[in-house]
Amino acid sequence: MTICKVSDRKWLSWPGIPFRPRVALLGAALVLFATAHNAAAQGCRNDYLAGDDDNYAPPSESTTPDTALAGVPCGTGDVATDVPAVNQCVRHTFANLGVICGATLTIGLKPTNVGSDNDDLALYVDDGTANPPTGVYTSRISSLPNATPPTGGSWNTTSNPGGSTFVLDLANLPPSGANLINQINSAGLGATGLLDVLVEDDTEVDFIIIS
Repeated sequence: MTICKVSDRKWLSWPGIPFRPRVALLGAALVLFATAHNAAAQGCRNDYLAGDDDNYAPPSESTTPDTALAGVPCGTGDVATDVPAVNQCVRHTFANLGVICGATLTIGLKPTNVGSDNDDLALYVDDGTANPPTGVYTSRISSLPNATPPTGGSWNTTSNPGGSTFVLDLANLPPSGANLINQINSAGLGATGLLDVLVEDDTEVDFIIIS
C-alpha cells in the first residue's frame, strides 16, 4: 500500500477549504482511523477458558464436551476440572473459534494417581459430525516441552507433585512442528471452529486456555 505524504498539497487539494484546516481535518481523520483500527484489532482477540486458574482449588468447574468428543473412549468415566482423576478423563470442546490466525494453548495439569506416567494430552479437529472426531495431535504429558516446572521426562506424583503449566503453540506443536491451525482452517471449520481437548486418565486439570 502506498501512503501519500501529508505535505503533498495536490493530494490535499480540497476545493473551498484552506490548506491548514485541511491538515487539521486529515489529522482528526487519522486519529479516528487509528482508534477504530486498534479497537478492531483488540476485538479480534478472544481468550477461551475452561476451568479457573485457581491452583486446583475447589469447587470444581464443569467442562462441556460435544457429542463427538464424548464418544472418544477414555478411562472409566469423566471428571470436571479441580477433581483428582483416578482412571478418569477430562474433556472439553472449544466452540465458535472462528478463522484462526494464531493461537496458544495453556493448560495446568497435575498427576494424581499411579499410572500417570503414561497419560496423554490429545487434541482433535471436530466438525460436530464425526463420532469420534479425528485425532490430530497426541503426546505423552511427560514429553511436553515448555512446562513450568519442567517434567524432566517423568509425570507422576513424585516428579511433579504440584503439577505443571504447559504452553503450546498450536501452529508449531512438538516434536514434529505440526500446525493444528492450518488443519482446522483447511478443513473448512472456520465458521464452527471446534477444537477438542482430552486429558487422560490419572491427571487432574486445573484450567485450559486458548488465547
